Amino acid sequence: MEARTTTRRGGDRWPARRRRLIRRALVAAGVVAVLALAALLARSLLAESEAEALAERFGEAWAGEDYGAMYGMLDPASRMETAEEEFAAAYEEAATTATATDVEPGEAREAEGAAILPVTVTTEIFGTVTDEVEVEVEVETSGEGDDPLVAWAPQMAFPGLGEGEELRRRTRAPERAALLARDGTVLAEGEPSERSSELGLDAASVAGTISPAATEEESDSLFARGFPEDTFVGTTGLERIFELELAGRPGGVLLAE
Repeated sequence: MEARTTTRRGGDRWPARRRRLIRRALVAAGVVAVLALAALLARSLLAESEAEALAERFGEAWAGEDYGAMYGMLDPASRMETAEEEFAAAYEEAATTATATDVEPGEAREAEGAAILPVTVTTEIFGTVTDEVEVEVEVETSGEGDDPLVAWAPQMAFPGLGEGEELRRRTRAPERAALLARDGTVLAEGEPSERSSELGLDAASVAGTISPAATEEESDSLFARGFPEDTFVGTTGLERIFELELAGRPGGVLLAE
């Protein structure tokens, strides 16, 4: 009897097909993984650029003293913690303490969960202060997408302050200048408590008087000019008229305490 053998129809075509399908599945899975990674990277880069853009908008509003616009960039938690009036006062007080005349923000750079904003502050008596402000960013999800907002902290009111630090200063007044008549005659000179003239009372009636600040307005004016609160100021006569010229320019240092 003749022996016969049988083979599966199609030979080994099915195993080959399975191998092709597996390869295609692996390729497809690899493509999906690459696309997912690219999307994640793009979203991360977008978030970083949005944080930097937010910090720069915040800085531009600061430079223009537009504290309302700055406050509008804060996240809900920051607005709940700090009222708009308190927020504006923090920046105004820091500017007054520093005798600031100009604020110039630089180009922000990204940091983890924040953006670093370089800020240069020009002051009346402390020169130019250049340092950084860390702008922490929180992302709020709304119906239109993710909105980056500023998570504000008090140290952001002046560059270079650390957490819990406040801007302070120590200043001293220069010796008050002598008050001279047009011909060079001394009408008043000497220490504030011993101001006098060789012409006696006649000169004193023209020169006027000086004394420590007596009103809140005078104290605020002294502080804004950078003088210690106990500085004598011209209160009557020529001493008052030429107060700015006679008082001179104070000196001192800014401190983060």
